Amino acid sequence: MQLETYSGKMISTEVTKSYTDFQAASTSKSVDIINLPANSTVLSFEAIIDTSFGGLDRTQCLLSTDEDFILNKNATNLRRDDYDGYNYRDFIVEPYFVVPTAWSLGGDILKYNYSQAGCGTLSAGLTFGGHDGGAYLSSTEEYDGTSWSSGGTLNTARRQLAGCGTQSAGLSFGGTTGSYSGVTEEYNGASWTASGSLNTSRSGFGGCGIQTAALAFGGETPSATSSGEDYNGSVWSTGAGDLNTALSGNAGAGIATAALSICGATSSSNETITEEYGGTTWSVGGDNLIASRFPAGSGGQSTGLSFGGLAGRNYTNEIKTSSTTSYNGSIWTAETRMSIQKYQAPGFGSQTESVSAGGSGYKADGISNQLLISTEEYVTSGFDSTQKTIQATMINEGIAAWSLSGDLSLARESHASLGTQTAGMAISGSSGALVKTSTCEEYNGSSWTAGGGVNLDRWSLAACGTIDSGLCSGGTWSGAGYRVETEEYNGTAWTSGGSLNTGRACHIGFGTQGAGAAAFGDTGSGYSASTEEYNGTSWTNVNSGNVARNHVKGGGTQTSSFGAGGSNASAVAYSNTEEYNGTIWTTGNGLNLQRSGHAGFGTQSSGIVCGGRETTITQLTTSEKYDGTNWVITNPLNREVRYNNGAGDADSSFSCGGYETDSEWRNYTENFDRSPSENLNNLTTGSLTFKIRYINYND
Repeated sequence: MQLETYSGKMISTEVTKSYTDFQAASTSKSVDIINLPANSTVLSFEAIIDTSFGGLDRTQCLLSTDEDFILNKNATNLRRDDYDGYNYRDFIVEPYFVVPTAWSLGGDILKYNYSQAGCGTLSAGLTFGGHDGGAYLSSTEEYDGTSWSSGGTLNTARRQLAGCGTQSAGLSFGGTTGSYSGVTEEYNGASWTASGSLNTSRSGFGGCGIQTAALAFGGETPSATSSGEDYNGSVWSTGAGDLNTALSGNAGAGIATAALSICGATSSSNETITEEYGGTTWSVGGDNLIASRFPAGSGGQSTGLSFGGLAGRNYTNEIKTSSTTSYNGSIWTAETRMSIQKYQAPGFGSQTESVSAGGSGYKADGISNQLLISTEEYVTSGFDSTQKTIQATMINEGIAAWSLSGDLSLARESHASLGTQTAGMAISGSSGALVKTSTCEEYNGSSWTAGGGVNLDRWSLAACGTIDSGLCSGGTWSGAGYRVETEEYNGTAWTSGGSLNTGRACHIGFGTQGAGAAAFGDTGSGYSASTEEYNGTSWTNVNSGNVARNHVKGGGTQTSSFGAGGSNASAVAYSNTEEYNGTIWTTGNGLNLQRSGHAGFGTQSSGIVCGGRETTITQLTTSEKYDGTNWVITNPLNREVRYNNGAGDADSSFSCGGYETDSEWRNYTENFDRSPSENLNNLTTGSLTFKIRYINYND
């Protein structure tokens, strides 16, 4: 991993808290672990649970502070069952600054993209142009503070362009199409219109202002230039003063009469240079803390923000940086870093609310490059404190485990299921060798009763919804091909719905009867990652997943779901996880075990998979739970089974039916529940040891 370096004193400390410390903490069960000074960076935080800490197999240790401070968005607790239901996991956090500001993840952009431009605000942003690693882009995306949507396309696809203005009155100018460009276009919130071109075609330069009063300065022509131009809403003129230093890869912020040029590169090195524009000439301001090129800039001349870029004086030793600095008109101050080191990502907004979208980052090896679709949002509450306190809170959640329940009336496998643990359903499937059944059964949490039968009996179908408003789609049977039929359930009977666009089996279903989805599976012409959405009447093709496979299982809604596992045409099982946000599929952390033919259900933040097989035909009992970030192995099923199915979530669910290695169809049912564990107040032994290593930049 390429690491960013700063000057400061490294401190290692160890704090042990016994069970009595938590018992003495009244009803909150929270104790202070350490007070961290402001402007500190935690390098690692390890929490070790003494194995004698009673019988709290499902105890959490939540690490927290006051509401203005986030320890780590995606890693907030330690659980003793993170590996196998009994053993603890080390807790390691990413570096962060202990200051009252934070970057957090927003909605992903629609396309992998870097060197695009942006403008607007956190709640009404715009990005346009760029490059996807294969082609120049003309696409525009609009941000509402939560998610991105497509806007009108540029007339000229290009990258390393500049932008300014608002979401409904934006301006794009310059860039490269393979040749340096001076093209200028204006956006009205729906479409782009060509306007007067720059006098000097350039790319990788600073820009700022509004649609009717903008500045362009610096850039590559191909050599670095100091020239500046101003725009009056129709034409560019050279009346704007030139920078004092010729730069390319500089960022811009501010307005046409009070602008900032931030960092950039000369012909020999990256620079910390800041220049300020007063409407006529440029003057030198305070040096930034890190020499870089292609950072992003936002805010105003005396309220500027800089983030990301390629850092390091020497071109041969530069690295992508996640650093963030703020400017008060004279000096730059270190702020919270982004979670991802990146450059050539557009930035827009203010000093207190900014956005970084896409860009180029590192792969897991810390060396290779990869394009990004993630968005990070920077928000400061303005809270001013000299130190922050990390607390540990013990929460006894109880032990989650599978228990045997009432058997299905008809043994079956490769069926579909929907609903919840106390109002579930098993639908159609195979009840013997090449035998399909139309029967459906309803589950109340302990026993099964007959429900309305499907009109088209089949196996390897998918389902979603509830016992009173269900949906099933696709499937197959011997010699029947891959089916497009959809049926809807009203709590009593099934009726025909709109047909799938692509017949498929062994696929995943998620959502509701009026907002459902079907994805992945076997289409007869090969394994697929294609996805379709259902509106209660008809199916529409949408963006495909990333890895084509069948026997993927998961759950969720039409706008927030997951799919995990599956296998390829050679019957090799996968551990891959993908998440769907209603627009695109993105790769998540993989299962601990490769598996196919398993059951999977729940939500994107509370999912579960169980049973199935690995690449061999041996059935599994293992179960794994998903919290939206990581899979954790939990207590196993009582019986080995594959081609089972179920419904519910990671706290309350059921698995039913399936097939065993002895060629028998099974009517098994098991419930997954969380049961109370030992009360924390009854403990008589045990402790928690916290090891903290951090850098204090005040020393």
